[in-house]
Amino acid sequence: MASNRPAGVFSQKGGRPVSMGTIWSFALGRVVLAGAGPAEQGALPAGLDTGWETRAGELRQTVRDILTFPAERVALDAQTHRTIDGEGFRIECVTYQSEPGSWVTAHLYLPVPADASLPGIVLACGHGGSKSGIYYQYAGQLYARLGFACLIPDTIGEEERNKDGKMGTRAHDMYEFGKDSAVRRAFTRDTLGRMVLGKIVWDLVRGLDYLESRPDIDRARLGVMGNSMGGATSSLVAAVDTRHYLYEVYAGPK
Repeated sequence: MASNRPAGVFSQKGGRPVSMGTIWSFALGRVVLAGAGPAEQGALPAGLDTGWETRAGELRQTVRDILTFPAERVALDAQTHRTIDGEGFRIECVTYQSEPGSWVTAHLYLPVPADASLPGIVLACGHGGSKSGIYYQYAGQLYARLGFACLIPDTIGEEERNKDGKMGTRAHDMYEFGKDSAVRRAFTRDTLGRMVLGKIVWDLVRGLDYLESRPDIDRARLGVMGNSMGGATSSLVAAVDTRHYLYEVYAGPK
């Protein structure tokens, strides 16, 4: 069915149009609260009842609906396939199931030696980035040497999640359909029936699930960060998920 909505405008439940600007505005509003844990976020001065938490919950669900998140979580069925030893760190090559039959490949950087309970970070890659990119290898090693567990998933369409195993393809942009953005939007709407952006964000949310599932990760000290496109996707994780205690976004030159 053809849509008369302008580019960048989507519908929430009930047919009310919501612009991408609304999504980003809410995500940026969530940034203000991201520095504190969930308990601190909900703590208001005595006698002050703004209704913020109720409204925030409603907005959070709206963003989830716009991003077309799956209704239920499937079992992660996570596996570690091999380990690579480095100087002051080690890399576990892992997979976890994001949706039925949809597997995320990732590198988990861990400090050596390691504390019994580590803070964990999910690092979202930028456009054309994947876990083996040199700047992501650098970031993973840096955070591990600083004492963090750092999970770097492949974005769908990149590296081990590319049908030809290629890096830097930006296949999630669906450029094979040409430069006509209307054609790509039609494919997303009519064939996929969901937003590719939503799939990327959901895979990161499931990355937080994976970190939480590990006995060596402190689930009270989780974070999410990203650069470039990863800054956009990690900001949306911040908008819809309240588990993280820290999140950092940056753009521009890597």
